[in-house]
Amino acid sequence: MAVDGALLIWTLVWVLLGISVAQEVRGLSELSGTIRTVGGAVEEAGVALQGLDDIPVLGGGLAEPAQRIQEAGRSVEASGASSRESIDDLSTLLGLSVALIPSIPLLAFYLPLRLAHRAEARSLERVRARAVDERRFNDFLAQRALNHLPYRALVELGADPSRGLDAADSERLAAAELKRLGLPVGAAGERRAS
Repeated sequence: MAVDGALLIWTLVWVLLGISVAQEVRGLSELSGTIRTVGGAVEEAGVALQGLDDIPVLGGGLAEPAQRIQEAGRSVEASGASSRESIDDLSTLLGLSVALIPSIPLLAFYLPLRLAHRAEARSLERVRARAVDERRFNDFLAQRALNHLPYRALVELGADPSRGLDAADSERLAAAELKRLGLPVGAAGERRAS
């Protein structure tokens, strides 16, 4: 359960960080709005300048520069619109990358192991509920404990794999195996009665 909780926290932290990164990058789209506003103002200045071309004293050479100013304004506006789309795409991509890249490999490794462990525990619980001979079932669990528990845990339980297991060893090891699988400790008959 502790590993499950740690993995959940790890994943949530990265997802929240990904959302935060996406929002911050998306905030840059305000800059593209400013660029579009500037482009529109430049284009309007070109239109105004072109209107001065008709005035006899001032006009007569303003048409071409006014046209270039209008084209520059349109270009800046188009660039602002294009950059907004790029910023939106980038914010989504970066947010997903930050959220998923650290978590997907870990989840891909851990989830199959966790699901296999859960399936094994459920299967053993079903067998345990139907077990007729509690002593044989405890011996089976004790043997599994010898195969799965670390040596340090076996020593703490007082089990010595080099000598035969007595009934007390078998019960302690069976209980330890049930705990390892996350199953309640108790006799098979007690489980059937409850």
